[in-house]
Amino acid sequence: KSLFEQSAILEAIPQSPVLQFDHFGKLHSHLADVEEQAQNLFSRLVKEYAEKEGVTEQLKFIDQTAWVCRMNNIRSRSEERRVGKGVDLG
Repeated sequence: KSLFEQSAILEAIPQSPVLQFDHFGKLHSHLADVEEQAQNLFSRLVKEYAEKEGVTEQLKFIDQTAWVCRMNNIRSRSEERRVGKGVDLG
């Protein structure tokens, strides 16, 4: 789920107004940190796989279809690995 969806779910949980504000502020900050870490991991994995497998700008110029297919495969594997590390944003 997106950060927005997760926040909406938490807001629906009945709590005292003071606790809700305090916990929401801390949780929102934590969720933002986790989301940033997940995006960084995904970007790093895509870059590493592309370099390792020779998916370059030159390939993109020579055979755009092959480049797109290979990048889609790399993105899928990177997403699977990111989720496997327990960083699932939804």
